[in-house]
Amino acid sequence: MAAVIFESVCSTYFGEYCFMRSKAATTTLSGDTPSAAGYIATGGMAALFAMSFLLIGLPLLLSPFDFWDGRILDHALDTNQILGVQNWFTTSGWHLQYLVFAGVQKLANATGLPGDTILRLIAIGSLVGVVFETVRFAENIVRMPRFWALGAGALVVVFPAWSTLLSSVLFMYVLCSWLVLLGLRILHDRTLEKSLMGGIILIISFQLNSNFSFSIALAGAYFANAWVYKGRPTRADIARFASVIAVSVICYITLKTVFTPSGIYADYNQIEITLSGGTLLHMGAEMLRYMQYPVGIAAVLLAVFVSLEMLARLRHRGNMLDGSPAKFAFTSAGLRTYVWPLLIAVFLIGSAAFPYVIVGKGADLRLLFDWSPRHTFPMALPVGIFAAALARLLCEWPALRRSPFRFAPLVAILVVLGGMQTAAIWDKLARSAYEAGMIGGLKNIDAPPPGLVKIIVPNFAGRNIRYYESNWLLYQAYGREDWHSGIVDDAETDIAIPAWLDVNQPISPAYASKHIMRGFRNQCATDLEANGQPYSADIVFKWIFGADLPETVSVEAVSVKCGSNARARISSL
Repeated sequence: MAAVIFESVCSTYFGEYCFMRSKAATTTLSGDTPSAAGYIATGGMAALFAMSFLLIGLPLLLSPFDFWDGRILDHALDTNQILGVQNWFTTSGWHLQYLVFAGVQKLANATGLPGDTILRLIAIGSLVGVVFETVRFAENIVRMPRFWALGAGALVVVFPAWSTLLSSVLFMYVLCSWLVLLGLRILHDRTLEKSLMGGIILIISFQLNSNFSFSIALAGAYFANAWVYKGRPTRADIARFASVIAVSVICYITLKTVFTPSGIYADYNQIEITLSGGTLLHMGAEMLRYMQYPVGIAAVLLAVFVSLEMLARLRHRGNMLDGSPAKFAFTSAGLRTYVWPLLIAVFLIGSAAFPYVIVGKGADLRLLFDWSPRHTFPMALPVGIFAAALARLLCEWPALRRSPFRFAPLVAILVVLGGMQTAAIWDKLARSAYEAGMIGGLKNIDAPPPGLVKIIVPNFAGRNIRYYESNWLLYQAYGREDWHSGIVDDAETDIAIPAWLDVNQPISPAYASKHIMRGFRNQCATDLEANGQPYSADIVFKWIFGADLPETVSVEAVSVKCGSNARARISSL
């Protein structure tokens, strides 16, 4: 079975790639007139793979630190203690992710390769898979010409949410985001054997729970494609659509009845739908937050288009809008060519956001520098297709076809999304450089006594640093796990105490292992203060490539309370 899956994937990603190269030489922009863009598209997939590596893969492989929940995995691999990770994944329902992680640990031990590097290679390969599947979906389902399908792939590469892949724990998110696309495409193969293999891959992708509903939406797009381009679906089309619905429902019921979350994760991913007006209004507001992507993209593209319109009026005293929309986009052929891809994309964007909205998880462009954009991973394909389809509509507007700036809308949205992605990646890397400076400052002072440690860092104002992240920093400095810590930006703010932590009772070994505090003892409460300006861009850049950081971040102990004084403070938090 594994051999069949391997053969299917290899034939897809190598055999079809060769076919694409030969096909691209005769590809046109609009599908009806020859264009030099077809020759540009010849090496399009290779260019997209190179973009993926340079914009995402290289930062992932060069990043000296892991981030967020990835620090838990990094510590488990570093110490070869995975009890905490095992408990975390199995009690929250991520059983397959734990199996993959355990396999990575064994592979790392056997080969000497860093475990976090293996996880990041999985993430990079999966991202390339998402890009490839986007191009195939754009060509075969919404029937975009080769050039614009590649444009959709390029827009997926610069999707801002990929910046969160700097946290290695998200390898499974992007892996499942790829597998749901791959599984559905193979499932729609004409041979029974490949269809079965596609079904198996689809089931594996359900480890990302949002794929339960998103897979049905994708299958609906395949089914609708049969209506629009074939006239009517065949029995095989109906059977495949029905099978995806059945498999999704059965697997969801199995997950909720057999593999239910437990412990502190008992309420994990629980649906929060009620018929109250307030709840529905809140869900509507959350859906609108997800819709910031297509709305923002449309705003940028239309702004460029209007600017070109004004330029045409000034230079030629003409009007680009002279081409009648009724004769261009709203004919029978125009609806299939220009409107259909937009409708499918908007439907899939809403479908990708829906499972997160009903469990109370949001995503907002204002939180781009945090980790919540991971909830938009399934939106990468439809957002890429939406942006490419709208850019194509504007670029092929009758009067704009003759403009030397016809590709300005596409270039503009690539630059905007790419800039957002790069800014988010750089922000995380610059933060990690300052944390490296803090580790150096911690090494210059004695280790604080076991207990609570508050690290006051004025330069981290507005940062949401989790306690296990700061525990990881203390471990890097002292090689010990004796503390529950937190990073705050002023002395008046107290560190957070999680609900599971009773400082007067023994901690569960699994929780202590996961949160990097196996040696925690309720003895003292220490306040540390880190001082020093953030490093300049050139210093951060050199550090990423292996240079030492200047020791400009100092750390000093400003308060140490032990015994009854410490317990009084602990109980007041």
